[in-house]
Amino acid sequence: MTDTTSPPDQKTVIRIGCRPSILAKIQADLVISRLSALYPSYDFQLSPKRIFPAGDRDKVTPFQVLSSREAAAAAAGGGSGTSGTGRTVSLWTAELEDALLDGEFDILVHSFKDVPTTLKEGCGILPVLEREDCRDCLVVKDGSPFKSLEELPPGSVIGTNSVRRVAQLKRRYPALSFLFVVRLTNILFIRLQSFIDKEFINWFLVFSPSPLAAW
Repeated sequence: MTDTTSPPDQKTVIRIGCRPSILAKIQADLVISRLSALYPSYDFQLSPKRIFPAGDRDKVTPFQVLSSREAAAAAAGGGSGTSGTGRTVSLWTAELEDALLDGEFDILVHSFKDVPTTLKEGCGILPVLEREDCRDCLVVKDGSPFKSLEELPPGSVIGTNSVRRVAQLKRRYPALSFLFVVRLTNILFIRLQSFIDKEFINWFLVFSPSPLAAW
């Protein structure tokens, strides 16, 4: 907290940190609105400080390669992907956790998928928001005669930027082909524009009815 001795008529400011992406800021705003309703005596603010974790600084290198690079740096005792014990942490949270521990933020907001299984010493996970719809969905172009994965003919190309989705789809639909799009943006409307620009690809991505779906 920035000021524990604030005057009685002045709220204590709680600085919220997150990744610099549009999606991260939307998530942080959702958390701020919930916290503000629960704790009206505090002033929850999204910090203007911008920190770019390794995964945001390098938008070209595939995740697997970047992770290996950070792991090598961790083994050598340096790099952004190290914890106090020298173990590799997330490409998306390490620098933010450092800033939190240095007192630059009071709270961090992350997508749970970005949070490593082992946190840095001194960090902990607070309660989380209710889970949104976690289903994936198939996106096809207007006029396509195919409305489901089962209907797609053998050799149909499915585009995705998720290793997990490729593995699951290959197991269930081995006759389909899959295009793993390296480091495709998380902004949904840009993904869909990429889909529109490629006449032969069907997209398989996350489905969510929440405001986050627009991003």
